[in-house]
Amino acid sequence: MEEFEVLFDRSAVVRTGGNTLGLERAIRKEISELFENGLRSIDRLTFHTVFYPDRSTPFVCSPIRAQERWAIFVEAARYERHPQPLEEGPFAGKHVEFPVPHRDGDE
Repeated sequence: MEEFEVLFDRSAVVRTGGNTLGLERAIRKEISELFENGLRSIDRLTFHTVFYPDRSTPFVCSPIRAQERWAIFVEAARYERHPQPLEEGPFAGKHVEFPVPHRDGDE
């Protein structure tokens, strides 16, 4: 597994009450599991959602290039529901929910 730095957006720091150590451990554990399951490099990751603590708060983890190497950028998130239900397939009629990172000023 490649080494990577974990960088936190202000929203993630605020959401953790300034104590990001536990969140960083959870992120490193989940990213490590992705490598065990076939992820070849951080740059191949589109994004990954980590729920912390107690699977209650979502954090979006995205790869970024920082100081000549890859890092994971962490933002607090919320889930939004797509207004239109799926029209076909086994999930027809169901709504898709997806993580949306909080931006400074979002509540």
